Amino acid sequence: MESLRKSLPPANSVIAFEAAARHMNFTRAAEELTVSQAAVSKSIQALEADLGVQLFERRPRKLTLTQEGAKFYQAVSVSLRHLAQVTEELRKTPGDARLVVSTSMAFASYWLLPRMARFRSAHPEIDVVLLASDPYYGDVSTAPQVAIRFHRPAPPGEDVRLLFSEEIFPVCSPDFLTRFELPAIGDLAEVPLLHLDEPRHEPMSWSVWLAGFGIKTHDALPGPHFPNFNEVMFAAESGQGLSLGWRHLCDDALRAGRLVRPVEEVLHTRWGYYLMLPAEAQRSEQAQAFADWIELEANASRAGAET
Repeated sequence: MESLRKSLPPANSVIAFEAAARHMNFTRAAEELTVSQAAVSKSIQALEADLGVQLFERRPRKLTLTQEGAKFYQAVSVSLRHLAQVTEELRKTPGDARLVVSTSMAFASYWLLPRMARFRSAHPEIDVVLLASDPYYGDVSTAPQVAIRFHRPAPPGEDVRLLFSEEIFPVCSPDFLTRFELPAIGDLAEVPLLHLDEPRHEPMSWSVWLAGFGIKTHDALPGPHFPNFNEVMFAAESGQGLSLGWRHLCDDALRAGRLVRPVEEVLHTRWGYYLMLPAEAQRSEQAQAFADWIELEANASRAGAET
């Protein structure tokens, strides 16, 4: 864990930044944290020095995030919310009354969390602790938990259920589409591209995706790179470029109009999201209830409808 401590900025500075970015005001952030405005300002200056970038544009009576600040806030906000949720659940729930579900940050943020209210409504007696992390939390072969894994081919196990097969297509914001005409798939490499460098499986780059349709790119395609799906989706929704999108993870944003598909082509792979129940979980009524519920949700999602 020593290397992680060296990689992360000071925790107090990150908390001060999150509050200031959420309020867009140093004074209100200081009031929330019960410290002085000067302390918040000093913490953020220290954070900017540590990162080597400016996070805020400081103007008279106006505070805005820089592009780097917006990117950092997205990562900090998601991480702190998840940490706070798990902490609260662990504090209030006895260990033997929890159902622990582990999955990736992308699947949790873009598919599972928006639907969890329906599970809680159907099963108010079951307390779910969602452990979303990259890499995955724990070892599903020994941990008494439900796991949702991105895998190829189907992972080993007695109770393994396919939720979704992988389908990938380009996505962008409606504003981006009005600024760049994209009449054909061959034109995609000519517009600003966003690249996902998440090492969760074999690389899925723009070059690989285009090659799936017979379009070869000889040079590395330009554009910013992002370390995880959450960040590249934030950049796509804010109109910064064209991104690869994953069906089911992007469906809610497409229905809401935050993202659009500029072309119809879809690349199908042999990867998929699988629900896995270890041996101990297979004897749990709570785990079986969750597994049955998520299968119904996945069926509805594949059919393009909500339950």
